[in-house]
Amino acid sequence: MPIHKTTELTDAEIDAAIETGKRTHFPRLLDIGYDVSTDMFTLTFHDGMKLVVARRALQLKNELDTISGDELTAVTIIGPGSGIEWKGAGVSYYLPTLVARIFSLPDFAALGARGGASRSAAKVAAVQKNCQKGGRPSTKRGKAA
Repeated sequence: MPIHKTTELTDAEIDAAIETGKRTHFPRLLDIGYDVSTDMFTLTFHDGMKLVVARRALQLKNELDTISGDELTAVTIIGPGSGIEWKGAGVSYYLPTLVARIFSLPDFAALGARGGASRSAAKVAAVQKNCQKGGRPSTKRGKAA
C-alpha cells in the first residue's frame, strides 16, 4: 500500500483557499431539478441564473433515454457545483462542458489553430517583414532582447 505524504495547513491557508474558490469564474451549480411532466431539467447557478433544458439537449448519446423519470429526479451535484451525476445509471457530466454544448459554443482551440494555419496574402507579407527584422523578439523576463 503506497504511503501518502500529508501537509498540515493552517487555518489562514484554508480560509485563503476558500476565498479563492469563491472568486472562481466558472459556473457553479447550486440546485438541479427534473420535471417528469415536461421532461425538462432546471439548473440553478450560484449567481442566481436559472437554465431550463430539455433532456434531449442535455445528453450526449441518448444515455438518459434508458433512465426512468423517477431515476432522473435522483440527479446529484458533484464537486464544487461543477458537475452532475446519476449514480445508479453511471452517467455524469462536467458542467462547463455541458453548458458550452447546450449553447453550441465553438471549440476555441480548434478555431485558433485553423486561423493560425491560414495563408492570406497579408499574413505572408507580415511574416516576411518580421523575418527581415530577425524574427520574433525574445520575451525573456518580459523584455525584448
